[in-house]
Amino acid sequence: MFFSGIAMMLIGSLLTIASQVLLAVCVYNDAKSRGDQNATLFAVLSGVLGFIPAIIYLVVRSTSGPGTALMCPNCGVVLPAGAFNCPNCGMPHPKARIIPPDADARSRRAKGLLIGWIVSFVLSIVLMIVGGVLMGMGAFSLAQDYSSNSHRYSYSYQDSLDHYLNDYYY
Repeated sequence: MFFSGIAMMLIGSLLTIASQVLLAVCVYNDAKSRGDQNATLFAVLSGVLGFIPAIIYLVVRSTSGPGTALMCPNCGVVLPAGAFNCPNCGMPHPKARIIPPDADARSRRAKGLLIGWIVSFVLSIVLMIVGGVLMGMGAFSLAQDYSSNSHRYSYSYQDSLDHYLNDYYY
């Protein structure tokens, strides 16, 4: 049981690393679908430091992306996706970004990767807990085996010592 617990802990650790990679790819795809220029930075931070940078990314990410309309602050006309200037009055828009043509596909991919990350993260936690329990049970049974057999081994040793002394000296 002890060694199967170690194996489960090892598998859980590897699954945790894989879930971190999934989270980084998910953040990268979401940031790219929104036209964020810091997509690589958020992906690396999320992959290395875990889900806290990913939560910070979710808080600070822009709301512009596929399906989100930007309005001209001067005349109120809805700007087409990727427009830097208003088509009605020509005023430059300060929040306009270039939205890549594959933004919808990246957004769907990011949602699928997020679901995969959640599943793998929960599974790794379960494997680590079960592995810890198995390691504890295995260590307890090893300790019991040692304590129950140590008396037999010492008795056997004492018995052979008495036998040796009786044959040699008497």
